[in-house]
Amino acid sequence: DGAEGTAGTADFSNAGITDAIANMINADADGIHASLASVIGHDGNVGITSNNGGTVAQINFIKAATGYTGVITATMTDDAANLASLNTDSNDQLTLTLNAGTGTATQLLAISAATGLTVNAGAINNITGTASNIVLVIDDTNITKAADYAVTASGNIDVATAKKIAAATTG
Repeated sequence: DGAEGTAGTADFSNAGITDAIANMINADADGIHASLASVIGHDGNVGITSNNGGTVAQINFIKAATGYTGVITATMTDDAANLASLNTDSNDQLTLTLNAGTGTATQLLAISAATGLTVNAGAINNITGTASNIVLVIDDTNITKAADYAVTASGNIDVATAKKIAAATTG
């Protein structure tokens, strides 16, 4: 008495998939692995967890997979310019740490929007951009900033904005 197959939808969303990110990417490193595409085809909301970090390109391949609506969980450390190109959103649980250096306010805001977790930008020692975007970074509670960082603001800056920027850092 053998079991017969039944039609239905597999739901991997509770258990999800946890693996090395490299195993989820195809051999040409230009898209997701066929096995992952098959799982997503059956359950587009499956949670995917990388147990070894990943690159921006790898995370973007998964997020862009046809029919994928699930949550990606991963830990990444990279430059602000690279992390700003993530195509994830605030539903994803990315632990992001920025390397030391300069970050533009636009980059930092994009990185903050790419995860539901707090971004560690404590190593950023210079933030550049328009005064209004720098104020948005200062006010963004999802970005942990260094206590001492320099600011290079462009455009017209009114006195109140200049005072707010000056009060936010000793750099």
